[in-house]
Amino acid sequence: MSKNIEITETINRYQSLIRPFITGEMTAPEFEDAYLSTFKADATDFPRQVFDILEQLFGDVDEYVADRALREKAGGLDDDQLRRCAQRAFNQLQTV
Repeated sequence: MSKNIEITETINRYQSLIRPFITGEMTAPEFEDAYLSTFKADATDFPRQVFDILEQLFGDVDEYVADRALREKAGGLDDDQLRRCAQRAFNQLQTV
């Protein structure tokens, strides 16, 4: 398989993971679990631009705090903020 096809398939896989979250079919905690496990296990040698997009979203997901009381004390992203970050990443991946 060529590297370009591998990258395209990987981008499609991430978009398929992000899409249900931004459309409301997946909860933020479900997305958090799915994205973190997918990204951590991914050994793809991404082009820098793609890696930067996915790494930024990883940081955003890592900043997500489901518990409102904890988030109010310690900070972090709420569900809507994380959804906006995911939408941004989804849009950026479409332009790669």
